[in-house]
Amino acid sequence: MRYAPPRLSNAMRLRRTPLLAAALVACSLILAARAQPADSAATVVIVVRHAEVDADGSRDPALNEAGRARADALAGSLAAARVRAVYSTGFARTRATAAPAARTAGVDVTVTDVTATSLGTYGADLARRILAEHRGETVLVVGHSNTVPALVEALGGGRVTLGEAEFDRVFVLVVPASGPARVVAARY
Repeated sequence: MRYAPPRLSNAMRLRRTPLLAAALVACSLILAARAQPADSAATVVIVVRHAEVDADGSRDPALNEAGRARADALAGSLAAARVRAVYSTGFARTRATAAPAARTAGVDVTVTDVTATSLGTYGADLARRILAEHRGETVLVVGHSNTVPALVEALGGGRVTLGEAEFDRVFVLVVPASGPARVVAARY
């Protein structure tokens, strides 16, 4: 008889892998930082999409069990990253994803609302704000499948895409005071 390992839910898998997630994000930060010349004014921006939700038909669904586990894993992954600011849109799912990391960093979540009117300029506007207010710091931004790509591009990370079912992507951008940005894309 062959041994079959027990099947784990997504939430259980996430709980079992916080060290792996932490290692991946830490490695991404190290690689991104080493890819740049020494620059004390470099800004590190970590950009993620909100964690998992159940499609319940509402405009603003809450995180499900897997999403809450992923938000906690993100906070654990960034515990040593010296995050100085956390940005989120006003939706419950983004605020709930950002909250554990903000608590761990000892900062408040700064809500930047995105509307149908502001969606076209949201990424560029937020990139300008982060670079003006947080030069030389590490910043976490939690967005959506339609705001994360625009922000990554506005910060100089090139074009990226996110599928509707992708909740595990992290983009670590190192933006120097001058010169091109570097980006490391990973999963957590």
